[in-house]
Amino acid sequence: MYLPIVAEQWRPRRMIFLAALIPQLGHSIIEQFKADPSMFNPTWIGKNPMDDSVALEFLYHDCPTNRIEWALSTRVLFYAKKAMEEQCPLSVWPPVPAAYIACLDDRTIAPAWQMRAAREWLNVEPFVLPGGHCPNVSRPEALAKLLDEVAA
Repeated sequence: MYLPIVAEQWRPRRMIFLAALIPQLGHSIIEQFKADPSMFNPTWIGKNPMDDSVALEFLYHDCPTNRIEWALSTRVLFYAKKAMEEQCPLSVWPPVPAAYIACLDDRTIAPAWQMRAAREWLNVEPFVLPGGHCPNVSRPEALAKLLDEVAA
């Protein structure tokens, strides 16, 4: 929800969606989900990421064991319920180029949905990263390398 709103105000060189939902103008994420339930992994729906066992199964399943404790500490306000309920306030998509990085082993946002949404909604071919939903935690080096590629 936030990325295009920030881009509308700040005008960065590029928006990069990372294993992310792409907001549709005038719709909430919940409305989008009701229209297309394929966006989420069915076993993720209704789970609370603040529960350690849920976070370990769905968010950090590919995290090295030496980062698990730290990964769990990064969840402060992870689940932004209000952001899921609010409609995207933009009436026009910001004139900023977009890119999408799909995580192939994501257990929250369905990888097939990520790939399709990048192509259909952003009109871009997604970059692909193996692994789960939080590569910034589980494999930051691989993510940094891919971000360099995206920027080029």
